[in-house]
Amino acid sequence: VLVFFVLLVVGMGFMVYRTLNKVDQTMTGAVQSDSSITTAQEFLPFNDIKDNMIDLGGHKYRAILECSSINYRLKTDSEQDIIEMSFQRFLNSLTFPITFYVQTKVIDDTKMISTLEEDYENIIEVYPNLKDYGKVYLAEMKNLHKYIRNNKTKKKYVIIPFEETDDLINLNDEEKYDYALKELKNRVQVVQDGLSSIGIKSVELDTKNLIELIYSIYHKDDYTNVEHITSGEYLEPVVEGKNKLASL
Repeated sequence: VLVFFVLLVVGMGFMVYRTLNKVDQTMTGAVQSDSSITTAQEFLPFNDIKDNMIDLGGHKYRAILECSSINYRLKTDSEQDIIEMSFQRFLNSLTFPITFYVQTKVIDDTKMISTLEEDYENIIEVYPNLKDYGKVYLAEMKNLHKYIRNNKTKKKYVIIPFEETDDLINLNDEEKYDYALKELKNRVQVVQDGLSSIGIKSVELDTKNLIELIYSIYHKDDYTNVEHITSGEYLEPVVEGKNKLASL
């Protein structure tokens, strides 16, 4: 029995050792692939973001609308009934599916605070007597979320798909892309018209804003580096002591 127990422990230890060899020490629980993964982009569930839409690959595309809100609870009963009927009529008129997405994320005020600090330094050079007042103002602004007891923002989106390119057997890939782009624009207009009928304003996200939205999904608490992405650059690992910037 003792020999069996020793062999069992040794066997378990060997299995743990083999597993740890496959784990990337810089990413907890992420198993390395020997050759299939070469860039971080290969982890993302889409091929590209361009022409104001997300290319999921396989001729599948998405456009996204950012929508305003209406004070439904402040409406009268008759007004609420009109909104509900209009919304139902809008949904029934659609010939394609849509997805509603609500994103809640922490407000990132890093850039605003940095700008205020720069303004503070410039102002006290001209008006040194405002130095103490400026310090108090900066401290108040840095703790603003504590005073209002809210450090989050909520945005509403409508995701509009287009995937019906398999039936276009007589078109090549480029022609399918152009057709999908045109059809998706038509769907965006249909959804915008339907939402406006119930008092909701909507704006189609352009390529830059789509990238920011996707980036903030993966980094809800800290998305200060999104400008490196939207500007067409990204931070690579340190090379010879310096951060190398390269185009996407």
